[in-house]
Amino acid sequence: MNAAYTAVVQGTKTQRQAAKEFSVPRSTLQKLLDKKTHIGAKPGKKPLLGNELETKLVDYAVDRAAMGVGFGKKQFFDYATQLATKHKIKFKAGKPSEKWWRLMKKRNERMRLRKPEPTAAVRHMCMEESAMEF
Repeated sequence: MNAAYTAVVQGTKTQRQAAKEFSVPRSTLQKLLDKKTHIGAKPGKKPLLGNELETKLVDYAVDRAAMGVGFGKKQFFDYATQLATKHKIKFKAGKPSEKWWRLMKKRNERMRLRKPEPTAAVRHMCMEESAMEF
């Protein structure tokens, strides 16, 4: 796409010739030349929170998981709602939807929802006050 765009801008080829030679759709090249899109643009709507806030949200969740303090989907939704409210962004129903959750997980590979492993009985016994030394 870059080569086709450059060839047309420099005037060495017409749009049709560049599209055919570089195997790119002519309509896409036309939109690029008309500044209606840019190279690397992804189809669909942009994320509601934006990339920066979404990254902040995912970092928070991943950091909590690394410390061993996880939280469920409901708590994640609550935190996302608080973050959106703080930045004056509104979700349709006032809170994130299931579709938002699905797409957010798809955009952020680090985000995983896992069930914690149960604590072993031996660890529970060690947590009793009689077993702890002060």
